[in-house]
Amino acid sequence: TNATFFNLKKHTAILFKQGNRGVLLTDLADTDKSYRYAVQPCLDSMQVNQLTLMPFTGDISTDYLLKKENLVRFIDKDMLIIDHPVFDDPVSSKLQAAYLFISGSPHISMEMLNDHFNYTTLIADANNSDKMIALLKAGANKYGKKINVLKHNKSLIIQSN
Repeated sequence: TNATFFNLKKHTAILFKQGNRGVLLTDLADTDKSYRYAVQPCLDSMQVNQLTLMPFTGDISTDYLLKKENLVRFIDKDMLIIDHPVFDDPVSSKLQAAYLFISGSPHISMEMLNDHFNYTTLIADANNSDKMIALLKAGANKYGKKINVLKHNKSLIIQSN
């Protein structure tokens, strides 16, 4: 049981896999060249034969994955997808999520992320600007957070219990 974050430069794809079943959150069609050359070989290698393809705007509920808007729960892990600015209003309590997935260079600051969320790891998608990635790296270092940047042929696999 794992989550695989693909490095696709201009596109985004995250596979949530349990056994031979998987849910792929992506902005790609299964006929797209990037899908055929990067995603499909991984699916074949991981022996995923029951796949649900979902856009990031869709919601889904299975026995191992729940996605509602930008919040994802995969078995025992929570992740928040941040792909647009998050309001900078004061909050009474922080939202808990193990992972913050940052995509599309949203106009956010590390201070805002730390004021609004209690998290351990940032995951920066390859489609973020170099400026955004530099800001996230500096902020992660400043606040003692882990960061994984999905650039330069790096992907990420997270195991779940």
